[in-house]
This record gives sequence, C-alpha cells and structure tokens, in this order.
Amino acid sequence: MSLHRSIARLKAVILDPHCTKMNKSTVVGYLGEIVVREKLFSEGLTVEHFGNQTGFDLKVENGPKIDVKACTRRSDFGMNTDFWGWALLSESKKRKINFTHIICVAFTPALDVHKFYVIQTDNLSKFPKSSPRFKGVLRCYNVFDRVPPLLKKSQWFKCRRGCEKALKGGYVITVKPDENLSKHVTLI
Repeated sequence: MSLHRSIARLKAVILDPHCTKMNKSTVVGYLGEIVVREKLFSEGLTVEHFGNQTGFDLKVENGPKIDVKACTRRSDFGMNTDFWGWALLSESKKRKINFTHIICVAFTPALDVHKFYVIQTDNLSKFPKSSPRFKGVLRCYNVFDRVPPLLKKSQWFKCRRGCEKALKGGYVITVKPDENLSKHVTLI
C-alpha cells in the first residue's frame, strides 16, 4: 500500500463524525509523521520511520534524526483567534533528547498541510514556556492566525511574544507545503 493511500485513510478516520470517542491527537500525530516522511522522500532523501517510543520519529540516511509534532488548528481557550500549538519539550520526557530537529506540522481543518516549522533541538532554550494550563510543557511553539487581543500580563501574551521572538531570531524556519523541506533538515 502506498503512503498516499495511508494518508487518505488516516484523514478519513480523523474526519469521520462517528469517531468522536477516540483520541484523534494520536492519529493526527501519526499522520504528521508519514506526511513528513513522504515529503522528504519525494524530495530525494532516504528516510526511515521509527516512532513507537524510540525517542525520534524519522531518520534521514546519514543525516538528522527528526521528531515530528503535528496539530490541527484550534480555537479554544477563549482567545478569539485560531492557532496551532506544539509542546516542544515536556517534563514527562524521561529520555535524553536524541533527535536533531523537530518538524511541527500545521494541518488545516481538512487535514492538508498549512505549513511546516523546522526547529533545531540546539535552539529549544530560545522558546517560551507554555501557559499555566499546560503545566508540564517546558518549551512550546504557537502560531496564531491573527494577533489575539491578550492582556499584556497574561501567560498567553508572554508565550505568543516568546514564539514571535523565536521566529524573528531565526530559530524557526517556516516552510510552505510547495517549498523544499529537505534543505532545511539537512543543515545540521
């Protein structure tokens, strides 16, 4: 079975209105892994898929080890805006970090790739802590559709400002779906 067919099947399960009682974030995460694998493969890289608690999801032949984070656009937390958010580093991460890059995948509501965000793990300290709602998240990255009206002293404001600083500082590389992703992960 081709990866394209697997991707289509995963999308169908996630979007199925009868699958409301399942943990869709696990399926979205797996979808992100195979979408990134397929994209890198289509750009000429040989990529092995690991996952399953190995500490990283993908390994490029003679190259980087990649942890893939994926999410759909959210509109919760009462912020009057849609956003994507990823936990880059959590307290629950018990193993030593053994990957070189994180690729965050932002999916549209139809589960097409909106954008990829590439982060080198050496730069994790440049990212903010998350809001108190996510106590175990040590480092996060959030992308807002539009700037929400947040109170300047709120944790969300600090988090958004920290994420914008990381982007402006060059610690995040934004890649559109039709752009080359492989050139950004082969830089170590």
